[in-house]
Amino acid sequence: SVTPVVNDVNELAVYRIDDRVNERLLTLADDWQVLTEKAQDIMAQKKLVELVSRWRHQIYINVRM
Repeated sequence: SVTPVVNDVNELAVYRIDDRVNERLLTLADDWQVLTEKAQDIMAQKKLVELVSRWRHQIYINVRM
């Protein structure tokens, strides 16, 4: 099935739903791989934000119009 149009900040999106699962709590025993991947994604995102912040202070960019 396809979702109705989702209006986000500056974009419109339509999502295709291939599979649905019932809502349940995550457990370490059953969802270790998923939780590990999510934790790695969060840490990588934090490192990227820190790097970009540092680069903004270190690199001079001259914008000419």
